[in-house]
Amino acid sequence: MKSDRATTSLNLPTLLSFNELAWVAVSAMALFCGYLLSETSDHSTSKLQQQLAAGHRGLAAQRASSQELSNRLAQATSELAEAARRQAQAERRIAELVSQMTQAQTEMLSLTSRLSHVEEEASKLKNRLAEAQSKLASATDLNARLQAQLQQVTDRLEVQKKELAEARRELWEAANELAAVRARLAERPSEGNVRKELLGLRGAMSNVVILLDRSSSMADGRRWGDSLRVIEAWLEYLPIESCALITFSSQREAFPPGGHFLAVGGTNEIARTARKDLIRQVRARPPDGNTATVEALQLAYSYPGVDTIILFTDGEPLDLRRATDPKRGLMAARESELSAAERKRIAKAQIAEALALARKHPDIPINVVALADYFTDWKSEFLLGLARNTGGAFLGR
Repeated sequence: MKSDRATTSLNLPTLLSFNELAWVAVSAMALFCGYLLSETSDHSTSKLQQQLAAGHRGLAAQRASSQELSNRLAQATSELAEAARRQAQAERRIAELVSQMTQAQTEMLSLTSRLSHVEEEASKLKNRLAEAQSKLASATDLNARLQAQLQQVTDRLEVQKKELAEARRELWEAANELAAVRARLAERPSEGNVRKELLGLRGAMSNVVILLDRSSSMADGRRWGDSLRVIEAWLEYLPIESCALITFSSQREAFPPGGHFLAVGGTNEIARTARKDLIRQVRARPPDGNTATVEALQLAYSYPGVDTIILFTDGEPLDLRRATDPKRGLMAARESELSAAERKRIAKAQIAEALALARKHPDIPINVVALADYFTDWKSEFLLGLARNTGGAFLGR
């Protein structure tokens, strides 16, 4: 025990010294380290300062580079914005171009359709042109033939002109001769009266009304043409001073119109022209319809100063517009639809009416020129009765 305590007591100062030594050592170490650090720090500081200076220079260079990069970035940003604007414009332009392209495609389709239609029309026109060219060729050939024929006609016309000139000369000579004959006849007016007496006509012949039947039956044979030729000759060679000509069928028509006479007497040019015009107007109206004799007589008696009537007819009066039937009332049937009994009944009724009308004017002779078959009992009774009751003449042709 005592030995342990002695050891302890002996080692305690040694331990403290060791601790002190350790502290010293540590202090020395610390000093050395401090020295080393000091040396190192000075060296490092210098180096660091150099490095710091180099860093400042690098930082300055970096700042300059950063500024340049900032400038470039700003420029790039501006260029990017400009590029974006241009891209937007380009996109709008592209959209416009796409729209225009779509419209152009639509128009192209329309033009294609129209082109197809135009081509079809062109094809038709080509066909028509070919047809027209064919017709033109035919027309050219026809024109050549017509030209040849025209030349022939021209040649014949020249010959005919010469013949016409000769005929005119002969006609002029004949006209002069005829004028001389008419002048001689005018100097002997009694010859007209002689002709009238030879024909057996009655009346003063100053104001004459000629009644000409223009019913459809007058177209048979030569009745119509012969009647016109007789009237034309009588107007020229009988002593008729003034004349009115009334044609009658289903209706009546007067020449000249207006209820007055036309001066036709004499051999002057005015009288000859009047006679020709009168016949020409009547000739232009061919026969047609029924026989309205009663209405024609009524119109003849209405002319003021009429002194002679000449009636050309081929039969009895038969005006269906005036015909009545006790059972059926007014008859509007066509003549072909009448029975023989109905026709005879209507004719006899109108004959009686015409004879009664003539008896009211006994001082105006009716000269009857009967045409064709007028020998039946009731036809001859009618026609002879008109002449007998008025002091006129009856002439059968």
